[in-house]
Amino acid sequence: MPDPTLTVPRQGRITGAPDAVAWCLHVLAAPDAKLRRAIIELSEGQTVLGRRPGAAGLTLQIDDPALSRGQVALSVKPGAATVTAQDLDSRNGTWVDGQRVPTADLMPGAVLRVGDTVLVLERNDRRHAAHALPTAAVPGVSVRARAMRAALAAASQDDLPVLLRGESGSGKELAAAEIHRLAARRGPFVRLNVTAVPESLFESEMFGHARGAFTGAVTAAPGRFREAHGGTLVLDEVGDLPLPLQAKLLRVLEDGVVRPVGGQVDVRVDVKVVASTHVDLEVAVAQGRFRLDLLARLRAHEVELAPLRDRRVDLLALADAVLPSISLGVASWTDAFDADSVEALACHGWRDNLRGLRGALARLIAATATVPIGLDALPQPLKPAVPDVPPFPLPPAAAADETRKPRSEATAAAPTLHVLSRSPPKAELESLLVRCNGNVKDVATALGRDRKQVYRWLAAVGIGQAELAAWRQDPRDADRG
Repeated sequence: MPDPTLTVPRQGRITGAPDAVAWCLHVLAAPDAKLRRAIIELSEGQTVLGRRPGAAGLTLQIDDPALSRGQVALSVKPGAATVTAQDLDSRNGTWVDGQRVPTADLMPGAVLRVGDTVLVLERNDRRHAAHALPTAAVPGVSVRARAMRAALAAASQDDLPVLLRGESGSGKELAAAEIHRLAARRGPFVRLNVTAVPESLFESEMFGHARGAFTGAVTAAPGRFREAHGGTLVLDEVGDLPLPLQAKLLRVLEDGVVRPVGGQVDVRVDVKVVASTHVDLEVAVAQGRFRLDLLARLRAHEVELAPLRDRRVDLLALADAVLPSISLGVASWTDAFDADSVEALACHGWRDNLRGLRGALARLIAATATVPIGLDALPQPLKPAVPDVPPFPLPPAAAADETRKPRSEATAAAPTLHVLSRSPPKAELESLLVRCNGNVKDVATALGRDRKQVYRWLAAVGIGQAELAAWRQDPRDADRG
């Protein structure tokens, strides 16, 4: 794994009190592989970011051919809740959360795209420094990741119950396993989805039963609490447990004893209980759907797991954790995606969180033979919507030539603006070549991109110098396949 602690520039590093705050840019994608996963700390005042930023003010040079000499100015004011980004009339523009902006106030978590470099802004409060190293259960180097690792470590230090809260797919199973690992309990790790147990069998499933206790009980059974003796018992989706069954958990959580169904003697158990839920239990209590006394017992420790949309900094580290990319021939998903794909993934809402991320990666592995993975290879739900915008304005020479063409040709297949500075589809490039008589400079002007970038796009879709020459001679007769 690349070193996640690289910090550039060093003049921006904050020293002093551990609770000092620094604004940081985490690099998710960059042409320079050494810069990927780097952490750029922004000093107070203005930092000019670009390929060759000017001498005025602080500067940050990034080796990215798609950047302008001075691309964007980032301004940090003491105590401010945002960072102001001002585009410096760059040729490719500055993009925030998938939208081109001349200026914007960036909130923590904003996805900043400049050239082929993708960064995520974070407000680093320097807390939980002792938990900076990623773990298998909670990868990543973000503030959220450190806070979750610290909370899980604290929850593992005693035998009191733990309540894991978070949206569906946010990693509660991994967090429960991490608590068991950190607690170093000698007993087993036992999981049970309490909503999958029929109400009539709940006590038997939880506390066990004696032989002959009911019809079908031909042998005695220990139940999940005794099965987890000396270890950890995870009660998944406890917030959906029917109200009549909730009271049955109160005694074991309070006294640590169970009585099997049909048994005559209480049995003491040593179990670390970890309950998980996606339900807002305070609301459920107010609505009469969850017992307040049960909530009080379960939340001796409480850990909130952040949704994936709030962990954009750790997106690629989480991808490596949920499904390794080794089958694609790369050691990390950081090396598998191009900048357009990384930007699209970072801007996606991820309603299903880590579960949705794993599913998307599995589909990519099944369908993708080569890397880097471009935007076209992403599953459709991950592709950003293309807004309905006017066609590109033509350069003066091309516009004059447009009036001399037949109406059917002049109005055919007007291209639409690509949202993330990504490569336009082949049909769009061909349409522009027709309208510009094969003049790549005019195509670049229409796209608002550098001519070298347009040549790279053309080469990627199989349009070389021979095809361009044919377009210049007679674009209507050229082979456009």
